[in-house]
Amino acid sequence: MTSMVLASAYLGGAYFFLRVLVERHWNAIKIGFPPVILFAGLLGVATVMHWDVFNHRHATFWIWAALYFTTPFLVLWAWLANRRIAGSPLADELRLGPQARLIIGMIGLLALVQGLIMFVAPQLVMPFWPWSLTPLTCRVVGAIFCLGSAGLGVFADPRWSSVTMLLEVEMIMVPLMLIAAIRALRELHPTRVLTWLLGAGFVAILIGSIYFWVVLTARGAFDQSQKNRLRRRTPSSRRCSESNAPRELYSAPRWLAGSGPRSSRPAQNLTPPPAAQQSAPRSRNQSLPSASAFWPVPSSWSLTRCRMCLR
Repeated sequence: MTSMVLASAYLGGAYFFLRVLVERHWNAIKIGFPPVILFAGLLGVATVMHWDVFNHRHATFWIWAALYFTTPFLVLWAWLANRRIAGSPLADELRLGPQARLIIGMIGLLALVQGLIMFVAPQLVMPFWPWSLTPLTCRVVGAIFCLGSAGLGVFADPRWSSVTMLLEVEMIMVPLMLIAAIRALRELHPTRVLTWLLGAGFVAILIGSIYFWVVLTARGAFDQSQKNRLRRRTPSSRRCSESNAPRELYSAPRWLAGSGPRSSRPAQNLTPPPAAQQSAPRSRNQSLPSASAFWPVPSSWSLTRCRMCLR
């Protein structure tokens, strides 16, 4: 069971780093770097702590050791280097609502606490865990749980573009772990309460992740369509002068999504006047427009009011 859980984490990580190779926006991948640093660093420490347990004559051990002794430093270097050149967020980007940030952030905090307890004190967790563990495998599973600390990133950057990758990786790892639990059903202890709590928790996280991804992806597409529509309706001169002004294009649900801060300037009314106001009839005493408005003539030749026509 532990090996399949670790394989699920590897497959989620493979998807993440493949997206890193083709992603052009730093904010879309930056939340995933600190959890990877923590995960690889903990596995490197666990390797040193249980050095005598490994088979040093096998080539896979040295690949494992080289991977987890170097990955934390390489990923940390990449994270620091890209932070220095990262651009500032736009004011009108789609953002998570306060309640959605709280839910995702608390799940990340619980995963981090659970993982650290399993790594620091495996003897406290092993008697209650759904399947049998050794001190080494308990620390490995604890390092996998620490990957969930990516949810804490929403407190620093609640933009939807920064959370999309987190949910996509989660929607790969969690179903694979549930499939692993079904395949290793005989290894699970049904009499332990944590077995049912973990199973229900993983199912709830998967359903919530799918819901967040579907709803916020559709809302982001709506936001982009509204921007394109407003861009087509706005003259190019005014568009250039207002390109830096933050705008809120629609009112998003309060708990799930929000947009950037409102502009300090009052919103402009783009609604055209009613047709009745545009073609209002002229009053009796209203003068006709000057002929100079249509063709150049001396001012002394300006048209006068024709009372006979206005009667």
